[in-house]
Amino acid sequence: MPNLTNPVFAASVAGLQARAREAGFGVLIASTEYDPAQEMVAVDTLLGQKVEGLALTASDPLTSPVLPVLDAERKPHVVIFNEADRPVGSV
Repeated sequence: MPNLTNPVFAASVAGLQARAREAGFGVLIASTEYDPAQEMVAVDTLLGQKVEGLALTASDPLTSPVLPVLDAERKPHVVIFNEADRPVGSV
């Protein structure tokens, strides 16, 4: 998530957490402030934790360095609050 001060993002995190809990998963949160470098660090860290999948808002889904990494890792992911010109789930 870019930040948690935006009420839309905060509500989204609450919804993600509720659904994840129902499915037997937990949620890890990283705030990146729309900074592509911070996004990359967050994704690297989460991948290192062997997460099952990611839900993320990219600073720019068309140029984001994290989306090709997730594709290469074959890690399930969905882009939230972005539309991407690429085959990735988005809501």
